[in-house]
Amino acid sequence: DLRKQDICKYIIGNSLFLYFNGGYKDSEYKKCIISPFELNDPDFKIDILKIDYNHKYLTLNHRKVLACLLDLGIKREVIGDIVFDNDNCYIVVSSEMTNYIINNLRTISHNPVSLSIYDNEINNSLNYSVKKVFVTSLRIDSVISAMYNVSRNLSQQMIKSGNVKVNQMEITNISHLAKLNDIFSVRGKGRFKILEILGQTRSIILSLGKLV
Repeated sequence: DLRKQDICKYIIGNSLFLYFNGGYKDSEYKKCIISPFELNDPDFKIDILKIDYNHKYLTLNHRKVLACLLDLGIKREVIGDIVFDNDNCYIVVSSEMTNYIINNLRTISHNPVSLSIYDNEINNSLNYSVKKVFVTSLRIDSVISAMYNVSRNLSQQMIKSGNVKVNQMEITNISHLAKLNDIFSVRGKGRFKILEILGQTRSIILSLGKLV
């Protein structure tokens, strides 16, 4: 995840070569290769699976898909991003798990599904419902308050209660400062990303993207 990527970069520094790949541009979860020498075309052994299902009877979201994958008895570490592009859903997986997932993930919410390897590029740009907000500062309590239209007191309670993660790391400090591209996960409310810092007058203008 993003936090572990930062830890790798901090620990390794320039002493070795680091390569990250999550299967598509702007992926959140990535595989990492650490090498003592430069690699021209590292093989990350990643597959992208597309889920085919009846849209009339089943509506997919990130939580449903991830829960069904974990119910197969596999670890979160072999699953990358779960991506929604229009009405399509894609799962990035470690290639050693591809056949197992295809053969065993047969239903989601009691509805039949089938999976196949997807060889084209996937587009994650439609994953966001964009909202422009005005905040007094980049403190995370202020950002959460603006995103979900809740009071600062309530956003502070969420943070202090351990219900907020920023880049997959639990944050309990209400004064923690957010930055561009930070991904927030707020228990019970979903996930959003700081897409742009548009400007600053008396307030800071942010473009926030709610993740599907």
